[in-house]
Amino acid sequence: MSLKVSMMALGFLSIITLVIILIGLLAPTFFTTEQLFSLILVLCTLLGILAPFSFQFKNFKRITWSIFTVAMVGNFFWFFIYNFSYILFFFLCDLCFMFIYGLFFTLIPYYTIKYQGKFEQSSIKGYHIHENLYGILLILLGFFSIFLAWRWQINREVLNFLKTHLFLYFGIFSIILGGFFIGRDYRDVKRLLFIEKMETRRLNLDFNIREKFFRISQFGLPLTLLGINILFQNWVFSEIFLFHRSLVITVGFVLIIFGAIIGGLNSTYFAKKANSVIY
Repeated sequence: MSLKVSMMALGFLSIITLVIILIGLLAPTFFTTEQLFSLILVLCTLLGILAPFSFQFKNFKRITWSIFTVAMVGNFFWFFIYNFSYILFFFLCDLCFMFIYGLFFTLIPYYTIKYQGKFEQSSIKGYHIHENLYGILLILLGFFSIFLAWRWQINREVLNFLKTHLFLYFGIFSIILGGFFIGRDYRDVKRLLFIEKMETRRLNLDFNIREKFFRISQFGLPLTLLGINILFQNWVFSEIFLFHRSLVITVGFVLIIFGAIIGGLNSTYFAKKANSVIY
C-alpha cells in the first residue's frame, strides 16, 4: 500500500469514526450497546493498523504519544473529577491501546537489529541461550502477568484499575516481544535448538537478511492489534458472536502470538522504515 493511499484511507476512517462517536453521543438509541462498541473496536483497530504506514516514523511517534497523553488525562478526569460519556472514555482507551502497541511493534525490529551482534555472541557459563528460549519465557511471563491482572483484585476501584492495566500492558508487551524473538529464531525452533555451547557456533552476519519474507512481514501488525482488541474487549466479542469468553480470549492470545511471530520472520521491514529517523 502506497503512502498516499494509506493516508487517504486513514483520513476516511477518521471521519467515519468521528461520525460514529457523534451518533453515539447525540442519538444513543440509534445503535445497540454491542453494535456501537463493536464499531468503535473495529475502527480503532483499523486506525492503529494504518497509522504506521501513513506517517513518517517520527510523526507516528509524536501522534502516538499525543494520543497516550490525552488518554491519560481522560482517565484522570474519569476517576477523580467527572465521569464523562463512557463512549468517549472507551474510544480514548482503545485508540491508545492500538497506537501504543502499534508503536511498540514497529520499534522492536529496529532495536533488535541494532543490538543483534551483542546478543548473538552473548553466553552464560560458556552456553549461548537462543532467542527462541527468551521468547518462550517472555510469553509465559506475559500469560502470568495477564492472569494476575484479571484474577488479583484490589478493593479500591482506582488502584484496581491501575493494577489491572499495568499488568495487562506489561503482559501484552512481553507476549509480543516473545513472539517476535521466536519468529526471528524460527530455524532453531524447527531444530529444537534452544541452548548450545558457545564454541560450536559462529556469529551469522547474514542473520537479518531474509528477503524471502520481506513482502509479508508487515502483516503481523494487523493480526497483533486485532488479537489485542479481542483479548482486552473479550466481553464485546462474546456478546456479538455468542461464544464463550474463554474461547474469545484464546483466539485473542493466538492472534497476538502468531502476529508477533510473523513480524519476527523478517525484522527488516519496520527497521528500515525507522532507521532514517531514529539516529
